[in-house]
Amino acid sequence: SNPRSAYMFEANVLVLHHPTTIQAGYQPVVHLRTARQSAWVVDMDKPLLRSGDAATVKFRFAYRPEFVKEGLSIVFREGTTKGQGVVTRVIYEDEDEAKSFLLRKHSP
Repeated sequence: SNPRSAYMFEANVLVLHHPTTIQAGYQPVVHLRTARQSAWVVDMDKPLLRSGDAATVKFRFAYRPEFVKEGLSIVFREGTTKGQGVVTRVIYEDEDEAKSFLLRKHSP
């Protein structure tokens, strides 16, 4: 066993309720087993989500990496917004996708 923590993961999610729309940059609190942390929506397979919509979403934890495994259930919330999903992929910091996100975020 070689457990690793990660800042980013991808999940298939269902938006149970949101008063307006969700798009990249949205920052809910993600609950993943014992982890509870704010996370950014980095990317989605749709331009925006409303109540009842399902999509594949990439999240990035805001403060520290967490232990994430494929198949784990997640819940996200913020105000009256609620959603649920299942982790489909873990994106580790040494992968190109994570590196490119960091370059975009920190470039002028």
